[in-house]
Amino acid sequence: LISLVFITSFSFLLGVYFSSKAGTRTDVAATFFALFFHAFPGILLLILLQLFASITGFFPVTGYPNFPFSENPLKFSFSYVHHIFLPLLASFLGGVGGTMRMIRSTMLDQMGLPYIMALRSRGICERRIYLNHAFKNTLNPYITGSANLLASLFSGSLILEIIFSYPGIGRLMYEAVTQQDVNLVLANSMFVSALVLAGMIISDITLAIVDPRIRYK
Repeated sequence: LISLVFITSFSFLLGVYFSSKAGTRTDVAATFFALFFHAFPGILLLILLQLFASITGFFPVTGYPNFPFSENPLKFSFSYVHHIFLPLLASFLGGVGGTMRMIRSTMLDQMGLPYIMALRSRGICERRIYLNHAFKNTLNPYITGSANLLASLFSGSLILEIIFSYPGIGRLMYEAVTQQDVNLVLANSMFVSALVLAGMIISDITLAIVDPRIRYK
């Protein structure tokens, strides 16, 4: 959930900002780094981050504290933030590039449409055009494509959970398959399927709220 919030927030901020700087050196540099991290092998990034933690000792090599929350809630909270930093960083670097590029591309497409030129001809300021008109229409493809985010949020990344020994649903599913626990595999599959359906419903409702042109009967 934390990584999803960070990825979405920074992707929109960076995508909108760099769309206004299209063609500049800043935009070219940002595009290069976005494509680099988007194309960089995720498993190699995870291994490099864990190697960094092992050599420097700044962060734990595991992604979860080794004592229960009930033992010391405050200490557990600080320890959890310390443990989860590297997995969050890996998830952020792997996800922000592609989403930022999509937002930037959609914003540039919107800024080239006739209704934007009509708004400019009426003397509306560029900031208002960006935020009140182009940005709102940029939300549509992101909301449509985010129907599976709820399922991925809970199922997580299997490789990340294995490398950082993080107890997530993806790792639980892997262990259930290797141990041939059919009941747990079926329960996990049904849970993820329910999340996909819930994500689609939430996506459709959100899309209708954001875009008044869309109505469901």
